Amino acid sequence: GKLQPKADIRIFIGYAPTKKVFWIYNRRTRRIVETIHVDFDELTAMASEQSSSGPALNEMTPTAIKLLTPPPSVDHEALEVIAPIANVAHIENDPLLGVPIPEVTSTQSSLMVSPHTIVQSDQQIPQHNRKRTKDHPLDNIIVEPKTYKDALTQSCWIETMQKELNEFERLEVWELVPRPDKVMVITLKWIYKVKLDELGGILKNKACLVARSYRQEERIDFEESFTSVARLEAIRIFLAYPAHKNMVIYQMDMKTVFLNGNSREEVYVSQPDRFVNQDNPNHVYKLKKALYGLKQAPRAWYDMLSSFLLSEDFSKGSVDPTLFIRRNGNNLLLVQIYVDDIIFAASTPELCDLFANLMCSKFKMSMMGKISFLLGLQISQSPRGIFINQSKYALESLKKYGFESCDPVDTLMVEKSKLDEDKEGKVVDLSHYRGMIGTLLYLTASRPNLQFAICMCARYQARHTEKHIHAVKRIFRYLRGTVNRGLWYPQDFLVALTAFADADHAGCQDTRRSTSGSLQFLGERLISWSSKRQKSAAISSTEAKYIAISGCCALILWMRSQLTDYGLGFNKILMYCNNKSAIVLCCNNVQHSRQPDGLMVQDNPNHVYKLKKALYGLKQSPRAWYDMLSSFLQSQDFSKSSVDPTLFIRRNGNDLLL
Repeated sequence: GKLQPKADIRIFIGYAPTKKVFWIYNRRTRRIVETIHVDFDELTAMASEQSSSGPALNEMTPTAIKLLTPPPSVDHEALEVIAPIANVAHIENDPLLGVPIPEVTSTQSSLMVSPHTIVQSDQQIPQHNRKRTKDHPLDNIIVEPKTYKDALTQSCWIETMQKELNEFERLEVWELVPRPDKVMVITLKWIYKVKLDELGGILKNKACLVARSYRQEERIDFEESFTSVARLEAIRIFLAYPAHKNMVIYQMDMKTVFLNGNSREEVYVSQPDRFVNQDNPNHVYKLKKALYGLKQAPRAWYDMLSSFLLSEDFSKGSVDPTLFIRRNGNNLLLVQIYVDDIIFAASTPELCDLFANLMCSKFKMSMMGKISFLLGLQISQSPRGIFINQSKYALESLKKYGFESCDPVDTLMVEKSKLDEDKEGKVVDLSHYRGMIGTLLYLTASRPNLQFAICMCARYQARHTEKHIHAVKRIFRYLRGTVNRGLWYPQDFLVALTAFADADHAGCQDTRRSTSGSLQFLGERLISWSSKRQKSAAISSTEAKYIAISGCCALILWMRSQLTDYGLGFNKILMYCNNKSAIVLCCNNVQHSRQPDGLMVQDNPNHVYKLKKALYGLKQSPRAWYDMLSSFLQSQDFSKSSVDPTLFIRRNGNDLLL
């Protein structure tokens, strides 16, 4: 009734990993719920409740553990129930219950706690003389400080910041000098980050002193900011080749990576807050090394690492400057660089040990053993091959947008449905839609089956309606049922390079442009894929598929050059397409009415034509035509009229030809 108590006595079991909410266990309904509307009691009320709900906690012994009784009814509260996802939460042993809380399994339809899983504790709980309430601020749940003032309240972050400054001193990053006149001094800022492993566990705390680079001016504070970064296709090739050769891939991480690069320009930075030199508070630091946040820092680090590896008899990839190879007879050592993440593999374990010792002798490295997590990709190695997936990222994405409890579907898109601009539809929140698209796009790094549907929805980020939101939600629902899918690279001896290309015709409902799709395989290992709307409308399916073949061919040529650095050569590469007209046009590239305009440009977009003959529209075309015709007629015994240059006469006795 209305006059009955609205509250319920529950047990606090922890914090939600992605929200500022508590996880509360309701003993009456046997449900775990998320809520912020709680009032913590220091166990007094719970102790008084034992007389009605079960034996007192302080009376329990190891031989007298009893199970909780089943609930008399189900509570229909308007609270969010945590949905079951396999291996999502790893909750530590709760001090209140004294027993491990089991992981949620995906076979349950809702998170109903079984009476055979929760048991009471045998720990002695002290009784309090009076009821006492204590507030637990939600801000304390956040692990990463937002400002240095927040970090100074926690000893672990103070220690982390001090370690960072000690590295500055060890590497001789800067020197304290009087502040020069008419020179811009760049201010600094502390950035805090908790580094997690592939299971979400905490690896370490990181505190980086970052320069506010928005104050840098080009040609004054820096010259060049571009640096090479490995493409995802290059990383997948690197993973596929060791799988083919049955090599083991190892990983190492560079500590204070950007502090190793030398600074070529004169850059001055302020002293960091709370770490000011007491003897010279008005001095500034002159940088000797590139600092985090500087626009030239990534390039300076790459130049340093590249020079070091080249001096150690490594050679740089012909098309991928982040790939380094070292050959010694039949032995091969491969190194792939992605900023501070370094992965390497070799034909013998001794070469891997040699490279690890070489890097540790020059830089401060963190050896991470066999590769397991790189750029959000979970990588599992076995003697049979390598498996790549993004289940951790997929689960985080589902939680982020509230799809962890949705019902999965079997297909990404509704059959025979086509998205359009939907001009009459109601426009929805732009940032929310774009956030979902951005989250899903990175999943295509290991999920090629998601590419077409996600890219289709990504076309409408400028203006999207509820129709587009429903399409994106369906992708999340499909993802909910296929979290653990990924790429499998088997260990086999087949290394043929093959490709598949296809395209629809006028598939875009708004622009009538076609969408190209392609797949590239190294043996049975899928290396690269794409789904992209073409830049112009095709007048026929032949033209659309010819353009798709052209784009696929460009990527295949890049892959062939990349694989040459691995010692693999391909003279003939099979490409498959289901359009005979496009295949014939590729094999016999002649000009006729069915050939689409500009196809030669697709093959060599940066080339130009050098004219051998006059073309329509040129001012010299009529004169060129007259000179050619006049020369031809005069070579055939015609004579030009002395008055009219367009009159040609040929005489043969009494015969006259005009």
